[in-house]
Amino acid sequence: MVQPSRHTQEIDLRFKEGPRSRWKEFKSIVSIASEFIYGFRKLHCVGPCVAFFGSARFMEDHPYYQAAQELAARVGQVGFTIMTGGGPGIMEAANRGARDVGARSVACGVSCGDVIYRSGALFLLLDGSGQVQRTSNTAKGVMKVK
Repeated sequence: MVQPSRHTQEIDLRFKEGPRSRWKEFKSIVSIASEFIYGFRKLHCVGPCVAFFGSARFMEDHPYYQAAQELAARVGQVGFTIMTGGGPGIMEAANRGARDVGARSVACGVSCGDVIYRSGALFLLLDGSGQVQRTSNTAKGVMKVK
């Protein structure tokens, strides 16, 4: 018999309780809709953008890193904002590609405790608390967020 891992206790399994009341379903829908509205309002200034997703483990010498940097530069030249998660690897490459051609890049960062990685090519950063933080092209590395 396989023993459950310690992570099993951390998973929210309320969905297994069965059908919920219409009122609880309605409250869930309103909550989710309000999160969408909040996100749209925070990002309304971004304009048309292309999001880059990818591994944080690719280094500068990897072909995927170079391809992401080149593609982001080409997309940025057309006038799109480059959106990433603000981390290293492919996300950093995309932000660097945007910076290389003077395009705007936006990172929607996820905070892990009080640390957010900044790739150094960000125009602005929206952290998980919704705080907008402008960054310079010289900011790089790990930074504490208050």
